[in-house]
Amino acid sequence: MNGLDSIKIYTALFGYLVAAPLLGYLISRDRRLQSWTFGLLVFLASCHINKITFMIDSIEWYRGATKGFEVSLLIVVALALLIGQALGGRISRPWLAPGAALYLLYVAASLVSIFAAPDKTYVWMATLRFFQPVIIYMAAFHFFQDADDLRFLMKSLVVTLCIQMVVVVKMKYLNHIYQVMGWFEHQNALAMWALRPRDPAPADRSHDHGFDWNRGHRHQLQHHPPSFRGKPEPGELRTAPASGRDLEAHASRLSNRCRLE
Repeated sequence: MNGLDSIKIYTALFGYLVAAPLLGYLISRDRRLQSWTFGLLVFLASCHINKITFMIDSIEWYRGATKGFEVSLLIVVALALLIGQALGGRISRPWLAPGAALYLLYVAASLVSIFAAPDKTYVWMATLRFFQPVIIYMAAFHFFQDADDLRFLMKSLVVTLCIQMVVVVKMKYLNHIYQVMGWFEHQNALAMWALRPRDPAPADRSHDHGFDWNRGHRHQLQHHPPSFRGKPEPGELRTAPASGRDLEAHASRLSNRCRLE
């Protein structure tokens, strides 16, 4: 490590141990601020990785899962959201999100490779990187309390997608780039992210049919399995909406055909 790494370490400690708890405390009593923090988390997920992350003890020639100990602004915001919800008393369900324990067990099991690693530092780098997404998952899991939170997610996705559209149009017609990638590292990542708004669309109006957000979808599906009334239009389940209005219409059509009884 060099002098620059020392600055990075202090920056990481400030972000994780000072900035995140402070922001969490500030938003703990205001649900609207928590929603905007969640929207920021969604937006940051579309930013170029070099803009929101940096590496401590970076090894540029290494081509593994990560090139160093990764520090991300995403984790700072997710920690703040999680702390804010905890201080605000909004974590009423089991604290550990479904599947999180199994994923952490997988990460722990992967540590076995440390015994055969030529340099154990690489294993700790990968462990830190694969552990951090659990924080984002936990923050998002506890954020969703009712259907309004799901709608806010959809709005955040649509707004962020519109921003990416502007970036893509600029790259395509002003910068004359053939394969545009937006703020992502590759055009494939942009294409996959652009399809994300269609995933929560069918659940947008699930509360109209007695969906119990506090008890979770697992209880609802076990006791009241969904029945599909009417045959969906061809391509209706496969075609992604092109705009916010199309997204709402898409959710409306699906909810009219799918009833949770």
